[in-house]
Amino acid sequence: MLVNHRKHIAALDGLRGLALLGVILVHVNLYFDGPFSGFPFTPFDIGWTGVDLFFVLSGFLITGIILDERSSDQFFKTFWARRALRIMPLYFAYVLGSFAISTVKHFTIGGDWMDRKVFLSLLAYYYNFYCAFGLHGSYHLVHHFWSLCVEEHFYLIWPFCAYYLSTKNLVRVCLVGAVSSLLLRIYFEAGGANHLAARVITPCSLDALLAGSLVAIGFRQPNFRPFLSRFAPYSAAASAALLLALFLQQGGFGDHSEPKILGGEPVFSFVLTFGVSALALLFASIVAMLVEERTDTPWSRALSWTPLTNVGKYSYGMYVLHPYILRVLIALAPKALTSAPGWLGKPVMALVAIPLSYCVGAASYVLFEKRFLALKKFFPYPRLSDDSVADLGQTATGSQPSKIA
Repeated sequence: MLVNHRKHIAALDGLRGLALLGVILVHVNLYFDGPFSGFPFTPFDIGWTGVDLFFVLSGFLITGIILDERSSDQFFKTFWARRALRIMPLYFAYVLGSFAISTVKHFTIGGDWMDRKVFLSLLAYYYNFYCAFGLHGSYHLVHHFWSLCVEEHFYLIWPFCAYYLSTKNLVRVCLVGAVSSLLLRIYFEAGGANHLAARVITPCSLDALLAGSLVAIGFRQPNFRPFLSRFAPYSAAASAALLLALFLQQGGFGDHSEPKILGGEPVFSFVLTFGVSALALLFASIVAMLVEERTDTPWSRALSWTPLTNVGKYSYGMYVLHPYILRVLIALAPKALTSAPGWLGKPVMALVAIPLSYCVGAASYVLFEKRFLALKKFFPYPRLSDDSVADLGQTATGSQPSKIA
């Protein structure tokens, strides 16, 4: 049985909401009170994994759209136009605004100026390579865009693969690509511990995107879907066990994306190598379980909680804009809070930053993003009505309830 295109999976919205909350927590941890602090700040420590969850959701939903619509006329034009309308307006408004503030108002970004090289890397979507190989340090107000660069590269290349390759060869590309991504991270870690490159450059970040893509492909194959449904709980358990072992062995689960030296020697990160692959497998397995028909379980109902799905609905605006919100909160916070112990200051800051980010993200969607999304009517997908696909492409940059693509 093939996937119902119009079936709405509220739990995927909640899953996206959790991913966004994790990203905000990890940035509160970094911006507000220095580096990771370990227990009892584990939610702040592991929040970076939300980006990998975004990647899995992107791979699943975008690959579904491509597979279902690749036989339509002007497929590439329609796909890229709709992606551009979803992502680029707010992104470029943020980048241009940040550059203007940095240049005119001398507003520092992460303690550094936003120079023209950084600005150009953002405009051309190669910031993730630039910050890995050409930039010393990171610009906090734009550094989160490394993941958006990865997704844009995926949106540019993956449609060609899905359009021209057979299903069997597409599966092979997913498997080979995921393994190659792991091996490349191992190379960077073993060859000099370039943790930042191992984390942010596109070839090192493909396994999560391809894991989600593999789920989308599998659920469109009637002979393979039952196997995928049965296998998903076991793969989730195995990957969770590996992640727990890494967590216990390291006493935490920070991504350590900045170079770290002990005894004069580079430190090999098992988290950024095998851990990231285990995260991809875990999240892909969870997505597979959620899109299966038998999803009326306590945890799927928890993910469908309305406040959480609303966070997923406005996740793009929240993701893009939350660094400025954190920066303003830190500047305005009373000294008693900024100098408070981490166990007090970080949770308080998070409790303020999250609802404020939600309000700003919702306002961004209603007042700005919807104006551009309305233009999607000029680029309809023939197989689905515009109303049914308006929400289909929500990924890490989402805006509306998720449907199975």
